[in-house]
Amino acid sequence: MLLAKIFAPAMQARKHGRIIGISTECAAQCHPGQSAYVAGKRGMDGVLRVLARELGPSGITVNQVAPGWMLSDRNRSDPPATGYIAGVPWRRRGDDTDIANAVAFLASDLAGYITGAWLPVCGGHVMVGI
Repeated sequence: MLLAKIFAPAMQARKHGRIIGISTECAAQCHPGQSAYVAGKRGMDGVLRVLARELGPSGITVNQVAPGWMLSDRNRSDPPATGYIAGVPWRRRGDDTDIANAVAFLASDLAGYITGAWLPVCGGHVMVGI
């Protein structure tokens, strides 16, 4: 959030900018044993939503990408996470490309009228209600 505050004045001067935070699907699930992690991500969510309202008049969008349990170099060779995958409509785990594509979209002009969003990138594992 500090970086957002540092870069916001230059974006405001240009009347254009994109701020994208990386959250987690866990923020919507509230699993036991993750209270500190979820509290931190929910706090980040609040700050970014306030920034979306504060910076919107200056042409700056503020959004979040919330990845699920993604494949990474650290866990790629682990046994398949069948329990997790069973809850994903796509029946697979995502990877870094899925996250990068969501960030690229939110950073592009295609998302110029989207702000204050929390975008789960988890193959449907978490579906936030409206």
